[in-house]
Amino acid sequence: MARTKQTRRKNKKQPKQSSEPKLAVDEGGSTPESSSVEEVLSKAFPYPTDSLDHAESPAKAYGHVGPILELMAEKLGKSKEELRIYDPYYCNGAVVDNLKALGFTNVYNKCEDFYSVEPPEFDVLLTNPPYSGEHPEKLADFTAKMGKPWLWLVPNWFYMKDFYKKLIEKPGQSGMFFVAPKKRYVYQTPKHLRASSDEAKTSPFPSFWFINGCGVCTPEEMQSAMADSEGVLAVKDVHDLPLTYYDQYDPEYKRQRNIMKSKKRKNNYSEKAGEQASWGRKAGAQQDCKMSNKRQKRM
Repeated sequence: MARTKQTRRKNKKQPKQSSEPKLAVDEGGSTPESSSVEEVLSKAFPYPTDSLDHAESPAKAYGHVGPILELMAEKLGKSKEELRIYDPYYCNGAVVDNLKALGFTNVYNKCEDFYSVEPPEFDVLLTNPPYSGEHPEKLADFTAKMGKPWLWLVPNWFYMKDFYKKLIEKPGQSGMFFVAPKKRYVYQTPKHLRASSDEAKTSPFPSFWFINGCGVCTPEEMQSAMADSEGVLAVKDVHDLPLTYYDQYDPEYKRQRNIMKSKKRKNNYSEKAGEQASWGRKAGAQQDCKMSNKRQKRM
């Protein structure tokens, strides 16, 4: 039998164990084959969940809507610390810290089944919801039922969906406002929920804030509050955003694309016609010069 070498193990202090189940990950952030993201999700969350839904919003995204949250607090007669913000969808709890850094310390975001518990008392609904399954439809129903000011950080294609169109047709829900970053938001998957290092960061589509004051504040007031903001576009109609923010199935997107293509073809034609005219003038001038030289030689 081959002998096995025994190695000495140094006594090391064991790190404090977090209450949050985590996967073992390598230096690149990937998960070893012996582990399963699904297993960790089933232990970490007391409800069914999809690993692709778990990505934290960047801190700057909350900073971009800080002026609107301040406006809502003012309209409700509250300070920033008193404004009760509810984010029903839990990922890793970063929303609490991100809003706290802006002065909004009364934020409810807990690891619980949003659909089976009574919601807390709140003033503003703010969330980056999961996009899979029926989550968007359920969020729209809840938003309509509560009738409170809301801010959704969602993909551009939301505005084309029936659940969204039905929501803004309801009483008190028509005054929409949008805050879009000039540079696309990048979302980060918590390290212990990554199946591979490739899932560390994601930005598969344009996303921006869909906002409704629900009578607490108007789109015009929100526009005024955002007047000095940098790095964002703040508009009252989604079609006031650049074409890159439109959903690809939006008829207006297709119409604008066709207009742009038509203008490009006309510009190309004009440039070619100009080049040909310039070439013709040069050729004519050269011919005139040759004829003039011949006449001078004859004289």
